[in-house]
Amino acid sequence: MSFRDLADRGIRMLNKTNQHHQLPTSALEYWNLKQKNAVYSVEFSTDRKEHIDTLKEIAKMLDTTSKLNISTDDPFIRKNLSQEFRLMNNVSVNSDMIDLTAGNPIFYERSSNALDSRTGSKLVYDEHIKNAVKKMSGRFNQTGPFVTDSTWFQGGVKQGKFREWLFGKEFGLKTIVMLPSSEFDVDADKTELCMFLGEKGYDGDITVIDYETKDSFSFDFRSLGYVIKNKHLVSLLPVLNTKTKYNWKRSKVNLKLDAATGQILEGPPEVEGGTVKVLKRLSLNKEAQFYDTDKKYVKDWTDSDKWRFVTGYNAGGTHADFYKILKGVVVPPGVIVPGDMWFTYIIIDEASAETHKNHLMSFEVQQILKVTRTGKSLHTPQTIWIPYATEFQGFTDEQKSIINKL
Repeated sequence: MSFRDLADRGIRMLNKTNQHHQLPTSALEYWNLKQKNAVYSVEFSTDRKEHIDTLKEIAKMLDTTSKLNISTDDPFIRKNLSQEFRLMNNVSVNSDMIDLTAGNPIFYERSSNALDSRTGSKLVYDEHIKNAVKKMSGRFNQTGPFVTDSTWFQGGVKQGKFREWLFGKEFGLKTIVMLPSSEFDVDADKTELCMFLGEKGYDGDITVIDYETKDSFSFDFRSLGYVIKNKHLVSLLPVLNTKTKYNWKRSKVNLKLDAATGQILEGPPEVEGGTVKVLKRLSLNKEAQFYDTDKKYVKDWTDSDKWRFVTGYNAGGTHADFYKILKGVVVPPGVIVPGDMWFTYIIIDEASAETHKNHLMSFEVQQILKVTRTGKSLHTPQTIWIPYATEFQGFTDEQKSIINKL
């Protein structure tokens, strides 16, 4: 195996670990590459062979008076790119002067002390894009297209400030294009990617486009604070919205079971006649299982004095139903709910327990989750569009008709 092939294999592994996705060829349809005397800059995080081919394609499409700049923080990638493009006079690496910017910069700045391949010390994707836009000369107003996970627009709390900046006039978010996973090296049911473009100074409705079907719709997402990709649901959101949101929580009590025998491999041990009850299993269409332990083995008592509705952190019943809440149990005070990757819960009161359970497991809620959840794990941003049961008057026949089409 050549050094280049070995390096390429290593880069593939790092890309998947750090969520690096190349600028797809579909982006070329949304980036005007025919401007004269312009410096186009691609914020770049990888140098895989197919990614370099895309860059070469971009360089060849430019007007003879324009140039392509490639921006990267990684010294190895910078050196390799300089070597790859040494014969192309209209390509430079890390130029300071740019007119138009696009791409997919690195997501995480890794810690030098990281011992785990998944460990990143700081999310820097947003800062790279802000810096790229600030470096623009002002000759052109278009910003992007950039590539990211669609969850950045659908409720991720940590991305809230970046979303506000995108909505603002400095970036002027104007268009979001939902992309097929076939353009990337990702699993279709795990990661949903999109491109987003803006126009400096723009503050109007935002258009969502499905790249494969070309279906599109526009909505005043700025006033909503988020972007929802489904045109049927978006018309209902202002009506369904409630002040209280479902705030999912997890305790720090770990539990690991042998899949075949159910034996406890990690966590509070089973104690015959123990005074503390622990939730053990929650299976589809089966009664929840509990076991007894002693309080000396429980190191976290978070919310154990509350009534809770509990479901699985991976709430779905099957691979195809990952977005649904298909299993759940109401747990009284005094019961320990293990956290980690097993269970997640909301705090409720005893009187409304069954109301919440029936609501969260209803067909209408499953339909809403189908078009708003973007991952298998269940946490608060994934359910912000569900109306809170005790503040909600119920779905009308007209709303049910719309929800049935989702």
